Amino acid sequence: MADDRGRLLGKELLVPLTSSLYVPGKLTDVESVVVDVGTGYYVKKVCPLPQLILTSSLDTNRHTSIF
Repeated sequence: MADDRGRLLGKELLVPLTSSLYVPGKLTDVESVVVDVGTGYYVKKVCPLPQLILTSSLDTNRHTSIF
């Protein structure tokens, strides 16, 4: 995982502002993420917990998406 972090630093990505509006951005911190926990509250989490949450969310979306 440490090798992936260095590779991802500076990577361009789309940052969601709303459910339908995304803006371009760059990954500047690969050690932590800010998680929207609802009703306008955000929490800064240190990896690997956010990675586990993201992996879980991606797995859920893969199983519920219809292609």
